[in-house]
Amino acid sequence: METERENLKLTQENLQIKKENIDAKQEKLDRELEKLKIE
Repeated sequence: METERENLKLTQENLQIKKENIDAKQEKLDRELEKLKIE
Protein backbone atom coordinates (compact mmCIF):
# COMPACT_ATOMS: atom_id res chain seq x y z
CA MET A 1 0.00 0.00 0.00
CA GLU A 2 2.85 2.34 0.83
CA THR A 3 4.35 1.74 -2.61
CA GLU A 4 1.10 2.75 -4.28
CA ARG A 5 1.03 6.01 -2.34
CA GLU A 6 4.66 6.68 -3.27
CA ASN A 7 3.84 6.06 -6.93
CA LEU A 8 0.88 8.42 -6.82
CA LYS A 9 3.07 11.07 -5.23
CA LEU A 10 5.70 10.67 -7.95
CA THR A 11 3.05 10.76 -10.66
CA GLN A 12 1.68 13.97 -9.21
CA GLU A 13 5.17 15.50 -9.09
CA ASN A 14 5.78 14.49 -12.71
CA LEU A 15 2.49 16.02 -13.80
CA GLN A 16 3.38 19.23 -11.98
CA ILE A 17 6.75 19.35 -13.77
CA LYS A 18 5.08 18.72 -17.13
CA LYS A 19 2.58 21.49 -16.43
CA GLU A 20 5.41 23.89 -15.58
CA ASN A 21 7.22 22.93 -18.79
CA ILE A 22 4.07 23.53 -20.82
CA ASP A 23 3.57 26.90 -19.13
CA ALA A 24 7.16 27.85 -19.94
CA LYS A 25 6.71 26.83 -23.59
CA GLN A 26 3.47 28.80 -23.75
CA GLU A 27 5.23 31.91 -22.43
CA LYS A 28 7.99 31.45 -24.99
CA LEU A 29 5.43 31.12 -27.79
CA ASP A 30 3.60 34.20 -26.56
CA ARG A 31 6.85 36.19 -26.68
CA GLU A 32 7.61 34.91 -30.18
CA LEU A 33 4.13 35.93 -31.28
CA GLU A 34 4.58 39.42 -29.82
CA LYS A 35 7.84 39.79 -31.73
CA LEU A 36 6.12 38.80 -34.96
CA LYS A 37 3.31 41.29 -34.36
CA ILE A 38 5.83 44.10 -33.84
CA GLU A 39 7.73 43.35 -37.05
